[in-house]
Formats: sequence, C-alpha cells, structure tokens
Amino acid sequence: MARYYSDETIKLLKGEHARLHWRSFQLQQRCIEYKFRNEQAKKFALHGFSRRLGTLVRCIDNIFRAIPPELDGVPTFDQTQDAAIQVQAFIFNVFGCLDNLGWVWVLERNITKPNGMPFPPEWVGLRAVNTAVRDSLGQELRKYLESISDWFEYLEDVRHALAHRIPLYVPPFSIAPDNESRYIDLERSITSLVMQGKTAEAQAKKMEQDSLKFFDPWIAGAARGMVLFHGQMLNDFKTIEVIGAKLLAELT
Repeated sequence: MARYYSDETIKLLKGEHARLHWRSFQLQQRCIEYKFRNEQAKKFALHGFSRRLGTLVRCIDNIFRAIPPELDGVPTFDQTQDAAIQVQAFIFNVFGCLDNLGWVWVLERNITKPNGMPFPPEWVGLRAVNTAVRDSLGQELRKYLESISDWFEYLEDVRHALAHRIPLYVPPFSIAPDNESRYIDLERSITSLVMQGKTAEAQAKKMEQDSLKFFDPWIAGAARGMVLFHGQMLNDFKTIEVIGAKLLAELT
C-alpha cells in the first residue's frame, strides 16, 4: 500500500489548506465593513454567507484531519465515515452560499419584477436557472458565472445526489480488478475458518485479504463520476470566494 498523492501534490494541497482561514477572514471582513442599506441583505451577508464561509473552512479542516493527504495505507471505517459527513455538510453549504449571495444582491439592489413586485424565492440565486438575477448582474460577474458552467453542473449533480439519490460517500477501500477474485475467495475461506473455530488461520487469511486493499481519496455517489475530495473542496471554496468578492465589488 502507498500514498495516493505525490510529495509535490501533498505540498500544494497543504499549502492551500494553510491559507484558508486568512482568506475566509478577509472576505468575512469585507461583508462586515460594507455599509448595507437593506437590513435583510445585511443579514444574508453576515449571518448567511459569512457563517457558511466559516463552515466550509471547518469542513475542510476536519476532512484534512480525518484523512490527511499524506495518509499511507487504508483508513479506518470511522475515518471514512467522518470524511463523508464533512463532504456532505460542505456541499450543502456551498449551495447555500450561492443562494445567500443571490439574496444579498436582489435585496441590496432592490431588484424586482418589471411590475415592481418582488421576486418569488425560487427565482433568487446565482445558478443558470436564476436568469432574472443573472441578467441584473454587472458584466464582469455575469461573464465569470457563465465561464464556470461546468462547475455549476458538477455542483447540481452532487447536491441532487446528496438530497435525492445515493448520498455522497467515501469508499473505505478499493481492490484492483486483477485481485477481485482472490479477494472473494479469501472472504469465503475466512468465513469457513471462523465457522470451524480456526481463529488463527482465519486471521492469517484476513491479513492476506487486507494486503489487497488500497485507498483512493474519492467522493462517490454522483452521476458525473468520482472526484478527489481534497482538491475539489479547496477548488469549491476558491470559487465561492471569487464569486463573493466579485459580487461585493459590484455592490460597492
């Protein structure tokens, strides 16, 4: 068994992780210092978006603690369960950040229907389906959101998987296809030996079986396939950070 990541990749991942708290703090400060005219927009910025930023950072902290990038070998069941919980909480809060920012924009800029009536809640957000909100944005932010359409599609996929299909999970281990039949044979042998009371022999077979396992730090359960969670979560935070900063800049 060996580490999944190279030394260079581990250094990059840990370097990005080390800067998260400061980056989050800076963006939260921008929310705090902005002079909102609309009190409800202020609540969405401070108690919605800013708090969610802190949650995103904490989720990443926890997953780097549960399964560090430099892990050599197969994690325990508890480690993979804890990692899955952090991934699930993270995804919902990324989604929530986008909706919070949508409300900040609509309320602070007093964006309404052509007849002056407020937008219904389902219209508010920054996703592609939120056309009325996107059309009201400045050119720079609108173009940026359009440029990351693949990321929005990914986010929709994992969010819907989590809420409506198979919940996202971290596979506890993998087996190479060439070793699959041997793994199954060993499982049968272990079961038979245990039933015969041959504990020592069963343990020896179990050790051989465990030697066939390896771990890849994937998130599974989404229709688009598996993604590496360390890098994906860091990238998702950066995307939310950029969107938040650009939206605040357009409000100024």
